[in-house]
Amino acid sequence: MSFIGRSSDWQMAPLRLVVVERHKSVINLRSRAGRRYSVVTKGEDMGPRSILSKRLPDWNVGEEVMVFAEALPVCYDPEIPKTPPSRRWRPLWFEWLDFLAEPPLDVVGKELAKGDLSSVAGLGPGLTPAGDDLLAGYMAATKLRGETVPAQIFPKMDTTTWLSFDILRDAFAGLVWRCIKDLCDALAGEGVSLLEESLTSCLAMGHTSGRAYLAGMALGFEA
Repeated sequence: MSFIGRSSDWQMAPLRLVVVERHKSVINLRSRAGRRYSVVTKGEDMGPRSILSKRLPDWNVGEEVMVFAEALPVCYDPEIPKTPPSRRWRPLWFEWLDFLAEPPLDVVGKELAKGDLSSVAGLGPGLTPAGDDLLAGYMAATKLRGETVPAQIFPKMDTTTWLSFDILRDAFAGLVWRCIKDLCDALAGEGVSLLEESLTSCLAMGHTSGRAYLAGMALGFEA
């Protein structure tokens, strides 16, 4: 194997996993307990339960594989930082709410205007529905502020996709992807260039995921 390192929350014992999705630089796998595990080839794609690899293994969708990671060094900690955002950046995150007025995210914005945050689960476009990305951002921002995420906003499993539900489980637990963690670190500081760089990475997440996630973070900061 060409594995380089692992996230700190990757289980040390050998894991039997099933390949669910294969993309250009990411393979998503599912455990018997239903959790998502990933093998990625880019450091910026590291997230909860991820392994960084020089190249993707020759695994096919539907194949069951055994993964041994106990000897791999930790190269990423997905736990959200403990330092809350600087109020200096408040005008910036207010701008993120404008994403919800623009197609195709306006469908999420209109539902949100009805006043029930949990109703956006599974709603909107994207491989992970935009409504779920917004909820994940809200949860991450709430955790970043040092607050407890309200349990009532967590959706039922049958309201969305397996992958999206697992991302929400991670956000609820305060676990995030590298670009989100970098953004959280930047928001806690004063550096403009670092913030711009991390924002660019976040906005590059999927077709709509980055914008929906940022809008959710803005809502979470103002809750």
